[in-house]
Formats: sequence, C-alpha cells, structure tokens
Amino acid sequence: MVLNMLSTGTMIRTGKTYGNMMVDMVASNLKLEQRARNILRQTSGRCNMLSESELDSLLVKCNHSVKLAILVAETDDTVESCQQALVSAGGVLAKVLTKPCPPTQISSPESRRFSLCIDGGGTKCAAVVADKNGVSHGFAGPCNLTDIVSNVDIFMSTIIAATRDALEKHMPVGTQLNDTSWRDYFKDSFRSVWIGLAGMDRSGLRGILAPKLGELFGLDHTTIAFKLTNDVSLLTAAVAADQDKPSMIAVIAGTGSVAIRYNWTENQGYTCVARAGGWGHLLGDEGGGYSIGLGAIKHTLEVLEQRSLGLGPKELGDFEHAVIERLGGQVQGNNNFDLLSEILSQNHAQRLKSRIASVAETVLKLRDSTAMAIVNEKVCSIIRKPLRCLVDPRSSGYFSTNDTKLVLAGGLMKDETYQNFMRQQLAQEGLHFREIRVVEDVAVTAVRYLISKWAE
Repeated sequence: MVLNMLSTGTMIRTGKTYGNMMVDMVASNLKLEQRARNILRQTSGRCNMLSESELDSLLVKCNHSVKLAILVAETDDTVESCQQALVSAGGVLAKVLTKPCPPTQISSPESRRFSLCIDGGGTKCAAVVADKNGVSHGFAGPCNLTDIVSNVDIFMSTIIAATRDALEKHMPVGTQLNDTSWRDYFKDSFRSVWIGLAGMDRSGLRGILAPKLGELFGLDHTTIAFKLTNDVSLLTAAVAADQDKPSMIAVIAGTGSVAIRYNWTENQGYTCVARAGGWGHLLGDEGGGYSIGLGAIKHTLEVLEQRSLGLGPKELGDFEHAVIERLGGQVQGNNNFDLLSEILSQNHAQRLKSRIASVAETVLKLRDSTAMAIVNEKVCSIIRKPLRCLVDPRSSGYFSTNDTKLVLAGGLMKDETYQNFMRQQLAQEGLHFREIRVVEDVAVTAVRYLISKWAE
C-alpha cells in the first residue's frame, strides 16, 4: 500500500495523470488505441462528441500522445503551441488548461434526458447514450439473434452490459450502483430508445423481445419513443434528416453482409421495401468478413496441401504465414502447421465464426496480390449479387440509381482498401448513384437523429 501511494504520488507530481486518468501515454498498439479513445472521451467534453475516426485523426496529429490530444481539443490551439505549453508547465496538463475539462454529468433519472441507441451485431453490441452534454459509448459481446435466439437471458444480459458501460462513462467519476439500482436507473433514464439487432427480422422475435426491452427501459414498446428494428435500419438515420428524401439502399459489410432498399413516405418515414442477402455466414453472406477470412484460410490450406504433396513451393509466402500466425500457429522448417485440425478443433460455433471473420483484418492489412485478389472477389460478389438485385428494374420498390442514395456501413467499409474496391467496382458495373455516403459510427448517427427529433 505504501509503495502504491508513493508511485501514485510520483505520477501525479510528474504530470502523468489528469484527475484519476493516466493521460501521459502513447497509443502505440490496438489495445492502447482503444484505451486512448476512452480516456479522451472521459476527460474532454469536446472529444466526447467525436467519432472514433475523428479521435484517431486527432491522435495521429498529436503523435499519438493522449495528453497533447486533450490539450489541442480543449484549447483549439496548434499542436506545436500546445506542445510548448506542456514543456513550459513541466508536463503537467492541469497547469496548462485555464479551466478543468468539464466532466460529463448525468441528469437526474426523473428528467428522462437521455437517448439510447444500440447496434447489435455479430461481432459486438455497441450502445451509445446521449444528452445535451455529449455522447458516451459502451460495448459488450456479440448480439446477433441468429446465434443467441435460443437464450433470451444471454441476449438481455448483453444489452444491459453494453448500456451500463455507456452510462458509466456518462456519470461523474466514482458513481457506484449495484445491479438492482442499475435496473431501476434504466427505467427512469431514457426519453427515447432505438435498438437495431442483426437477425431481428426472423419471425416471432419482435413479439418476444419488444415487451422485455420496453420494460427494461421503462418505455411503452408500442410508442414512437421505442424503436426495435434490424441493425441495417439504423442507417436510415443517415439520410432521414436530409431535405430531399429519395430512395435509399443500405449495404452493410461486417462479419456478414446484407443490402436493403428503403423508400420514403410522409406517414411512415423510411420503410423497407426490398432485401437481398443477409442469409448468415453458413449460407454465404457475400463480401462479409467471414467470407474474406474463409477465402484466405481455404487458399492457405490449398498451399499447405500442395506443399505436403511436393507439388507446391518449398517456402510459404508472406500471405500464408500471416494467416497461420493470425490463427495462433507457425510453420517451422519443412513441417506444415496442421491448420485444418486447428480450425476444426473449435468446439463452439460462435467462437469459430468470430475467429474466421477476424482473419479478414489480416487480409486487408497485407495488401499483396493474393490478399487484394480475395478482397476484390468478395467486393464483386456483394455488388453483382445482392446489390445488383435491388437495382434491377423488376425489383420490388425499384427506383433508378440516379434517384437513390447508397449508404455504406460496417467494419469492412471503414477500411480504405475495401471502400476503394467498392467504389471502383460500382463504376465498372455502371452503377452511378445520386450520392454515396459512408457511415463510420452507425449508433452515433442514429442517436443524434433521435436527439434532433426532440427539438422538433
């Protein structure tokens, strides 16, 4: 305890902390990058309003220094000027800021000032809580109803965990609530809730989940204050506030993929009129992360097989090594890694699905000819199959591409390589939309739309 006191006191005196946050850190890897984003959002009111890509750009501009990024965001001064100010203050952030960064305050439950959006997908469940003071993000495990529909308790626990994580970041530091208090707080906190879930369109699910979720958040699930849709429908928020309201096609490429057309009516807003794809990874979602990962693994298995038969190259390429290492193995000498047994040994379908989908990240980072050929093939498949179906004049709810906005989202769409392939292939296929819009944070976009509706 004494050593902890001494080390903590030393860190405070040398300017490594701000409040109870360790701000003197460099976001040098993926784990620290996420920690840096969380610290920025919790210590800076301005950073709390930024998307992940905006936070990442700020960190890059500040050489990945969290302390410097906070000062630049709060003062709106140049990086060079802020760096010099920190040096002059001995690195102590509190000495440089003329006033402390305002902590994000939470309103009294009775006021129902909060809006909540939940984006539940195959990789994670993301929750965003918002009020006039800003937004807070919370995360929990996978939330695809196709995978967990048989266990509603697990599903509800995931929703609660993500929402609680977001609310905790919105509360004053040190606020403590037990499990019962959290449930009571949920019932009195939210003015409007929009929950978008992968797999929500399956028959009978709404009747099971809507009453439970409405009770959880203290809202009548039949009113406009409560929306329960599939996760793709959250994307309608990206264009619903536009003055012009043409038809819209939403394409999501994450673990899986799907394309849906929405048309506007004055009475109902944007409603789904046609859907293509989204069958699930087992039946072959075109262009999703699972399909890219599976393509990479199959390619690597073929190379290993050819090598074991003496028909392939003596040395594996960078691509094969990267895929094997991603899956936790390595090739030593002339001994092949038993990749097939490693894949088949997974005894939990959800873990296997996530593990295969995770290989897509490695493929997109490699950028060699093999990787780009796999990515290009999968991008072509999502355009030539589900998307092409929706732009066929014979399709339900058809509008020409000139009268349609294309909205792209999902983990893969955030990758510049994937997005560039998408735009190139659209041009080659002769598909010219009225506008192409990329949504990086679906939940934030939807929650901001909910807030804008309050003001009307």
